[in-house]
Amino acid sequence: MFKYHLCLLLLILPILAEAVVFRCELSNGVIRYQDLPCDARVSKQIQLPISSIRITKNINVKHQQDQLKCNSAKVKKTINKKTKKLRKQHKKNHRVSKVNKEKALRRQIRCDNVKLKIQLLHNRLRAGYTVKQEVRINEQLVHYDNMQKKYCN
Repeated sequence: MFKYHLCLLLLILPILAEAVVFRCELSNGVIRYQDLPCDARVSKQIQLPISSIRITKNINVKHQQDQLKCNSAKVKKTINKKTKKLRKQHKKNHRVSKVNKEKALRRQIRCDNVKLKIQLLHNRLRAGYTVKQEVRINEQLVHYDNMQKKYCN
């Protein structure tokens, strides 16, 4: 909150400030503008708002470069962290998809085995059977039908 108020103050402060500029006519007719008064008889004082004057500051370039290096190092660190997270997530997704493919393959194999068992039981029924065998075959058919519903959907 303090930074916000400080920035606001720094933005409003130049509007309130004024600069004094002196217009000096030299003996050869050249007009020069400066911040210090020249001779009293040839100078004319002009007041300008500070916003109309371009102010140059001496900036410590090395300090700014150090800040940029520090900021770029922070950015690189965050990028590296994010890329590591993405790589881990990709590996995890790849493992999950591989496991899912293996599960689907196992399920398909089970389904094929169940269908084969059902076909064998139907062949046995066609070949002839006793009463006891019929009861046992029908129980096995019910069991394998349930397995077919489970694995072959």
